[in-house]
Amino acid sequence: MTKALIFVMPLSFIFFALGASDQSVQYKVKGVEIFLENGGRVDWCETNDMIAFDRKGEDGLYDIYIIRPDRTDEECITDIPGLPERKHIGQPAWHPSGRYIVCQVENEHSKRSINNQPSMEL
Repeated sequence: MTKALIFVMPLSFIFFALGASDQSVQYKVKGVEIFLENGGRVDWCETNDMIAFDRKGEDGLYDIYIIRPDRTDEECITDIPGLPERKHIGQPAWHPSGRYIVCQVENEHSKRSINNQPSMEL
């Protein structure tokens, strides 16, 4: 056990010493613009260069959409058979592979309430 501690301590010292030097990097915001009206809870996937977001539809329910950073190819991806109908679906998060999206889906037997919306901790 003593040998392991001696080995780990120098590595942790190097790790923290290297990490401290990164704090001197400063970034400046060049500008801020509205990317899309009425969208929220965004996740960008570098692997497939797609953005996933949720939006409240005319039916009052949230669905998940995907879109390219150049604002093309917008598509609702939660209007498919097998998902609960008339329920909120939101809070998208891409899997690092870009092949899957993890999201929150309202319980099929829940009673309608503001707390069931994706932004309200489903």
